[in-house]
Amino acid sequence: MSTIDLNDPVVAKHVEHKARLRARAQSTPSTSALASSAPRGQRVVRSWIKLDLGRPIPPTHDPWALGDAFAIECIGRMSTKVTLAELKAANGGAWSEFSNHSWHCVTGWTCEALTFRGVDLDTVLRCAFGDDALASYACVYQIASDGYTVGVDSRDCAGAFLAVEDGGGSMLSREHGGPRLVFPALFGWKSAKYLQTIKLLERYDDDGLGFWEKLGCHRRGRWANDERWSENAAGVWNWLAWMTNLYARFGGEKIWIWVMVRGGSFLGSIAAM
Repeated sequence: MSTIDLNDPVVAKHVEHKARLRARAQSTPSTSALASSAPRGQRVVRSWIKLDLGRPIPPTHDPWALGDAFAIECIGRMSTKVTLAELKAANGGAWSEFSNHSWHCVTGWTCEALTFRGVDLDTVLRCAFGDDALASYACVYQIASDGYTVGVDSRDCAGAFLAVEDGGGSMLSREHGGPRLVFPALFGWKSAKYLQTIKLLERYDDDGLGFWEKLGCHRRGRWANDERWSENAAGVWNWLAWMTNLYARFGGEKIWIWVMVRGGSFLGSIAAM
């Protein structure tokens, strides 16, 4: 994968689009946002927005056809694969319900009252590595089948879970990435769609930085602390948000969503070159 050049005018244009999304969220709050408990800088939307890098998903990644036979690779001091059937059995033969979850996107939108069914992260790690794994890692590094990567600080894993099904009991849809780890304390980019591999790292250093962290997103990404951008990138992103504040007042939600979807897909295609 090649390095993304933030000075490239084409890439910079799409980075600016991301800043506009945040500016729009801050400058044009909806009625529902005013009445909700959405964090600072967030705007409540009606439905969970589909966002990814727009890359093709390999045909071998098909939890929708494999069902409980679908396996996630787990790499730590040893390498193994754990199937959904094994995880369900380790959880007592049924999925746990994780209800009333709010999904916060770094671009400025929040979707409230989502329900998932799955298993907590600790159970996943115990199933793969045994009890010793829970005290021996500093970073949960996720690798997706479309090449997306993201690292999560182990201090931010409280309440984390593997979401397998939606609230209706169906496997999470293709547009939302199938089984994926969810970290309640973090912005949504920390949850890899099309999850293929979970890798435990003993240090959270540069090797643990993923796609968006390398483009300037914060290492931790805690929404309650408004940890959107790294210190070095914050000035650029905040300046762009200020410059586009008036522009963000025009256009509706459909255009806003379209820009998010197209922008992520474009950056994904650039990085794959």
